[in-house]
Amino acid sequence: MMMNMQGALSSSSGGGGGGVVKETAARGPSSMRALKTTTTTKNTFTVGQKVPPTYYYKGGGGAERRGDAHATRAKTTRDFGVVDADDVDKKATTFTTFTTTQNVTHNVGWKMMQKKRGSMQKHEALMGRRPSASAGATFMDSFSKFSAVFSNLFPLWTVLSAALALTKPAFFNFMTTPTITFCLALLMFSMGITLTVDDFLRVFKKPDVIGLGFLYCYGVMPALAFFIGNAIGLSGPLLAGLILVGSINGGQASNLCAYIAKGDVALSVLMTTATTIGCIFMTPLICKLALGAIVDVNAIGMAISTIKVVLVPVVLGVTLNKVTPKTCRTVEPFCPIVGVIMTVILVGGSVAQCADGILNAGVKLQIAAFMLHLLGGVLGYWGMKVFKYSETTCRTCAIETAMKSSAFGFLLASLHFPEFLVRVPSAVSVVWMAVMGSMMAVVWRFIPVEGE
Repeated sequence: MMMNMQGALSSSSGGGGGGVVKETAARGPSSMRALKTTTTTKNTFTVGQKVPPTYYYKGGGGAERRGDAHATRAKTTRDFGVVDADDVDKKATTFTTFTTTQNVTHNVGWKMMQKKRGSMQKHEALMGRRPSASAGATFMDSFSKFSAVFSNLFPLWTVLSAALALTKPAFFNFMTTPTITFCLALLMFSMGITLTVDDFLRVFKKPDVIGLGFLYCYGVMPALAFFIGNAIGLSGPLLAGLILVGSINGGQASNLCAYIAKGDVALSVLMTTATTIGCIFMTPLICKLALGAIVDVNAIGMAISTIKVVLVPVVLGVTLNKVTPKTCRTVEPFCPIVGVIMTVILVGGSVAQCADGILNAGVKLQIAAFMLHLLGGVLGYWGMKVFKYSETTCRTCAIETAMKSSAFGFLLASLHFPEFLVRVPSAVSVVWMAVMGSMMAVVWRFIPVEGE
């Protein structure tokens, strides 16, 4: 049996972080001799700052937990958590202590032994005697990289799907109403498993943000559609269709774009839900005031659709995240791929239903639809920025404002306007809405948010 003798040497660092360094030498055979260096650094963070998941924090009651163990923390070791009011000690509302510990082992003999052990494990894995411990991790790392690349090409997939729908609309004949419902539900479920109950509780503490998003959806966007349509000189039916697009609720694809852009997905989901429920009375009111038309929106049917397409999938996803968080973290790299595929299929199905109308609409309508979604995103972003909201909130609101449920607008136009051309702007909007939203998501994905 090997006997070990230990000695310890500790010293305080002179940095502003209050670091403490401890070195412990383990004596024994040269192949086992190691030097363990532990560095402890204390830092202070305030509400709204981003915190690496490797940090520990001390909250109310003196309890210490890892940063990524808290619901508002990062979900993977590569993400960052965000400090909120719940993390701060009630007795000192602006001070929370985080500590990180790093262990470094220096010894050639020890590293050689570890390398030899790893070689033996790989050999046994090849011989079929035991699985390789790193095989699963390597696969998931590779798949995560593929998922990121696939999501970054979201605008390209959207354009290709729209082009296919315009040239071969029969390809999307499988997109019946039940299929559309299933695709939307699966899209929302893929977002739901990335969220927690605390994410929604945090957003509920900011009703003003949801209220402003509601105002931009049903105040700014209809007015913008009215002015753009008149400025470009659209004909009566096309102008009516463009105003209808501005008067409908936010689209479910905005939740996916918020996720890709690393925005506030919980806020995005609640904004979408609020505008979808508000559509029951806001869309008929705006159409009556702006167009003199009576648009009968089935309130009961709208409520049922919202429950089936938005609420149930999200609640199911959040519940699974609560019950089996490790499983959800494992499948999370698949979520963007599922969301992108569902959105691309929905875009193709919507465009295919009105392919002839889109091709014959002319350049004016294309410019009008493009400007509506572009300026909607710009106003949604700066409309929140002037009120000093966080960068993440501004990005989320921009995506929510720019992206509309154009497929629903197409359905309303088909049911309540006898003129065929009224439904064409909704079909054109499907393409530009998806392209604009996906481009914002991908661009912002590569622009880090400082101080959050």
